[in-house]
Amino acid sequence: MPRGNPGIPKSEEQKRKMSLGMKGRPGYWKGKKMPESARLTMSQSGKKKRLTEEHKAKIGASLKGRVFSESTLAKFRARRHSPEELKKMSEAHKGEKSPSWKGGISPINERIRQSTEFKQWRAAVFARDKYTCQKCDAKHKVGSRPKLHPHHIKPFAKYPVLRFDVDNGLTLCEICHKEEHQNDNGYL
Repeated sequence: MPRGNPGIPKSEEQKRKMSLGMKGRPGYWKGKKMPESARLTMSQSGKKKRLTEEHKAKIGASLKGRVFSESTLAKFRARRHSPEELKKMSEAHKGEKSPSWKGGISPINERIRQSTEFKQWRAAVFARDKYTCQKCDAKHKVGSRPKLHPHHIKPFAKYPVLRFDVDNGLTLCEICHKEEHQNDNGYL
């Protein structure tokens, strides 16, 4: 166990005193022998494990005769997927095909708010209002910035046709948005 507080830097004077205090004491390993297995493990831990010639021959024999198509070889070489392939792979794991599918339990409002159409509407509302709260004029600045929320003037739930209409949106800071919904009988 280390003496003192090992995490606190020590002055040269403290180091000298500690050194003098330890003089004449036997070291921790004095008179003890490390097991041979531990010694071997420690000596091998930093070295790369090399395959024996026999092992290399076995791997080579198992791969002999395998023929890969040009498309497979191209994939091995490139190791990058085209945007079309990425989209195809994404579609193959969406919805019921996903291993995480739980029977469509996420509410429709949550799915709408995570859609790209909603994100584009939100960005358009913020850009139109120049990233400024329309009630208190809190501005988006580097360093200190208010957390901005897009607000639906006509409620999201009651007017589904106007959900993505930019004219139905308003940029508010978090505080003003909460106040606005408290005045609207608790929507939020």
